[in-house]
Amino acid sequence: MEALTDSSQQNLDTSNQFYIVDIGAAGGLDQRWRKNLPNLTAILFEPDPESYVRLQSISGERDIICNTALYSSQTTLDFFVCRDSECSSIYRPNRSLLEHFPQAERFDIVKTSAVPVDTLKRQLFKAGVARTDFIKLDVQGAELDILQGTDSFLPTTLGLQIEVAFQEIYSKQPLFHQVHQYLTERGFALIDLQKTYWSLNLPQFSSDYNKGQLIFGDALYFRLPQSLLSDDKFNPNDLSRAIMLYLCYGYTDLAQHLLTLMQSKGRVDTADSIHLAQLIAKKRQQSPLPLFRGRSRLYHGLKQFAKKFFFVSLTPWNRGSDATIGN
Repeated sequence: MEALTDSSQQNLDTSNQFYIVDIGAAGGLDQRWRKNLPNLTAILFEPDPESYVRLQSISGERDIICNTALYSSQTTLDFFVCRDSECSSIYRPNRSLLEHFPQAERFDIVKTSAVPVDTLKRQLFKAGVARTDFIKLDVQGAELDILQGTDSFLPTTLGLQIEVAFQEIYSKQPLFHQVHQYLTERGFALIDLQKTYWSLNLPQFSSDYNKGQLIFGDALYFRLPQSLLSDDKFNPNDLSRAIMLYLCYGYTDLAQHLLTLMQSKGRVDTADSIHLAQLIAKKRQQSPLPLFRGRSRLYHGLKQFAKKFFFVSLTPWNRGSDATIGN
């Protein structure tokens, strides 16, 4: 993704800091943020000691890295360490579901540990962070629990990317409909859903190219332009940051709509308005296909061909609906 920032960035308030929270950050912060946002502070949470050490070596100087497990309250919980460490969770793996799919042994519990957990609110206050602009959660079933511990931070958060489950991979874990209800009741709108499918553990079908059963995915939520403008707690700097967050995921239509509303309501000064308009125009020019007659028909034809023959897949039984989330 080409960077959105350029020399005209000086038109925006240099104190307009971005705070991106990544919970379950073992692989490091997604490059979409570092490439596109000025004045970025990333707050990265990784409770696994080895992943925490590795994260320290690959993170930026301004990043805040926390070796803390999060939950809805401050307490101690059982943590189920699985054969594949990425499958470990505070929720017990649901063997009655997993045994029907390949490589269920990844979820074998090799150890159970008692771990202290804390709320996101307490950890952010401890780190001296006063607000969050965007939160990414990938914590093996505990996403809703962590959201319930955000308290005063969530009402001013502009967007979230959350791993959601459609089946109980872990026993009694919250499912997509519960997470969705929690966020929509707090003013967020579902923008995109990147889905993952598993095929049943049947050897005779292992080479088929069926999608399989919908198991989990990544859900992208944002506050929509009209709701941002109708809420007095969002100031012009907040609205400008929302535009740049939209653009990080390729949503030029949302960005333009919010800028138009800001202009009509007198919520943006001339210099910032020009700069934001330039960023939106630059992003719109980053099309995978040049403009020509028949472009739309060719695009949709290629898209259907790709969905039929090149469905995103790491293994014959584990397939996804998109390579990335967003536009």
